[in-house]
Amino acid sequence: MRPPERIGNWIEGRQVEPAGDQWLDKFDPHSGQLLAQLADSGAIDVDAAIGAAGRAAAAWADCTPVKRGQWILANVLGTPP
Repeated sequence: MRPPERIGNWIEGRQVEPAGDQWLDKFDPHSGQLLAQLADSGAIDVDAAIGAAGRAAAAWADCTPVKRGQWILANVLGTPP
């Protein structure tokens, strides 16, 4: 059995591990199977996310809704726009 996927924080356009290296287990409520580990973020992670959002705000605001959707599809969901 392979280890569960770790899902980190999305900061600066990429997935990063939580600064404190703390993780929360996500279980399937029906089977009890461990599905993934999710970042248990702290103040350092929140500050990093807020800083990144502030730096990206102007460029993101200039994008059309269609461009935003295409970016999310390609960069977050991994599907072609």
